[in-house]
Amino acid sequence: MFLLAKLLRRKGVRIATEEIHRLPWTYVNVLTQTDEKSGRRRLTIRGHEDGEFGIPRLELYQVTLASFDAEKFVLRGVEQVDTGGRLAAVVQELACKPAPELGGDGLLSPRLKEYSRDVATLLT
Repeated sequence: MFLLAKLLRRKGVRIATEEIHRLPWTYVNVLTQTDEKSGRRRLTIRGHEDGEFGIPRLELYQVTLASFDAEKFVLRGVEQVDTGGRLAAVVQELACKPAPELGGDGLLSPRLKEYSRDVATLLT
């Protein structure tokens, strides 16, 4: 499913509201997949890179719908974070809203120009 997304936490810590408002909405592909190592289901966020969807850029486990309103919904899950050679699990929240209909122009559509396609905006 194509969505517009913003991270609401970094390493489990809530991002300040003012900063969240400055962050761009990012066009992403969101899907569920099975983790090959553990066999557990996860929500996977992928970016669109050079015409193909690349490697998972963000993975959330035990995802729940945390809230929703007329404009967006918030997904909350557990994210694995590398803390200098060790893995930690932190709470992550992702604000999402439907991606715009792009029509026949696809990713070249002018409707997409106001949004980021750089998944790094979700990770920094």
